[in-house]
Amino acid sequence: DSETSEMMLVDGLQRMKTLEHFTNDDFDIGVLEAQSIAPLSRKKFSQFPDHYQRIITSCTMAYTEIEGMNDREVLYELFRRYNTGGVNLNAAEIRNAVFHDNPVHQMLLKLAGEAPGTTAQTMSQETKDLRQRLGFSNRVDERNRFKVYNYLCRYYGYSLGTRGTTTAKSIVEFMNENEAASASVVKELKKQIDEVTKRTTRLFGRYAFKKINAENQPSNSFGAWQFTIQMIGTKHLIDTGKINNVTPDYVRGCWVQFHANYIYGQR
Repeated sequence: DSETSEMMLVDGLQRMKTLEHFTNDDFDIGVLEAQSIAPLSRKKFSQFPDHYQRIITSCTMAYTEIEGMNDREVLYELFRRYNTGGVNLNAAEIRNAVFHDNPVHQMLLKLAGEAPGTTAQTMSQETKDLRQRLGFSNRVDERNRFKVYNYLCRYYGYSLGTRGTTTAKSIVEFMNENEAASASVVKELKKQIDEVTKRTTRLFGRYAFKKINAENQPSNSFGAWQFTIQMIGTKHLIDTGKINNVTPDYVRGCWVQFHANYIYGQR
């Protein structure tokens, strides 16, 4: 940013943060197999001999500086195109890099239980309840790669973004619009997630957020587009004042019939 002199790291954030945490003694170096440095095994940075510490702290890193990238949408596209090789970042991981300082992004990461450093023990009860409603456990494998965060973003993208655009563009648009969101706006958006997920669960019952098999029975698998349609539909009923005019039995019957007619072709 030419006005604030701030710079944003497009690639290599994890490596830089790892180096920072190591030099802060947050973890040790682990086991080193090479004979010349084996004595450093299991040592933290402060336990290294001075000359090794100097080698690390005086290391020069080459980088490419790109100017004139203040537009977050352009930055997101640059990151997406640059992200090649190895294990590619998914859309949610790219958003985490681009919108890391966005207050709504930070709120959604924390609410999803997927903010850096979060464990099952440190999660709030609100987060645990939300993950349970969506059908996600608190295991590490179900908290990696921002899964729940990504679905919450999908909801807001489709709910508040421009109609007719792609999922990625609608979410980026939503994030851009809330780049300087006030604490009260963030609180209201958080409250909306709580209300809509609870009402969706009550309306759809055992079909909430689940894929349906050919026998019209809900599976144990989370359904991304099922989640999106159900959440947007529930929000529409709330906004139009019709939420109390429909019964759960009616909604569930329509949902099963929709699958039979349009998904499995059983007219």
